[in-house]
Amino acid sequence: MSLEIKRKLDPSDSILPHKKQKKSKTVEKVEQVAYPVFRSPTSSRIRFGVPKGVGRAIYRFEKMGRKYVGKTEDLDRRLSKYSSDAYLSDQRPKAGKRAQFLQDLQRSPGKFTVSVLKEVDPEEDIYQPEEAFIQSEEAVEKGYNTNRRGGGPKIEEDADPFVPPEKVVTTPERQFSMKSYGPEMTPTTSRIKYVVYLAIDQETRKRYVGSCTRENYKRIREHFNGAFNPNYEGYNRPMSRAIRAGHEMKVSILYEADSYKKLLEAETFYIQKEKEKHPLFNGNNGRKAKENCSEVANLVAELAKPMILPPAKESSNETALARTLRFN
Repeated sequence: MSLEIKRKLDPSDSILPHKKQKKSKTVEKVEQVAYPVFRSPTSSRIRFGVPKGVGRAIYRFEKMGRKYVGKTEDLDRRLSKYSSDAYLSDQRPKAGKRAQFLQDLQRSPGKFTVSVLKEVDPEEDIYQPEEAFIQSEEAVEKGYNTNRRGGGPKIEEDADPFVPPEKVVTTPERQFSMKSYGPEMTPTTSRIKYVVYLAIDQETRKRYVGSCTRENYKRIREHFNGAFNPNYEGYNRPMSRAIRAGHEMKVSILYEADSYKKLLEAETFYIQKEKEKHPLFNGNNGRKAKENCSEVANLVAELAKPMILPPAKESSNETALARTLRFN
């Protein structure tokens, strides 16, 4: 079911800009609906009353006047992730406002409400409205937000495009196993960030291509711990079921990126590349692949085109009759 929100723009409603900015920001006035947050009576998992089908959006959590404003490409998936994070204590930050937010959400979900502040079109910049709402809602001064510019890495528009490397380095230092008792990571593979990795099921040979902006061991540990936690959003996904069944996953680092833009493009490229030859655990083409990586799809299409050879040069002693027969 799609969510319909009536919008009314008030030109006089503006908020003070940052000191470094010259342009003021305005936010759209919407008729906001505060949807309930509650605990499921059957599974004890946190549920949200937001109608299904809301995709790219700016949303707000509120508890007794204290607010958290965030952005997402898929609200259904993002809310499911909040439900998981609230229970996975090893994935929660140990201190700070975000740790407090997740702790409060886990302890007393019924005191929260969640609202959709704005649905964002795919072609529209999502960072500016998030920043505007964080300021207008005073989510930093009186809420759970830690900064005015929102969370998560931002795509660098001026970053160089991703260029596939000629060869993937597969030294032992860049490989590790994920077995039934947890990941066996080397110092090289545990602390690096902004990487694309490949996990291969050693029994079925099925593959998974993923990426991480955090330290790599945190993302890999999330795969493993989440597979054994029913509250994890990916608990019933094929890869989680394979890990629970005791399948060993051999993991290799495919690519290290120096920008978030390159990371997105590299992940999409390697998913497409592996999909052509092997079955995958992946259920999509990577983070924000449709919105931000269309150029990679074009690159993959170009690489898949057959090579067109130039026509053979005519021999100087070829007769007119021979040329006629060759072209007919």
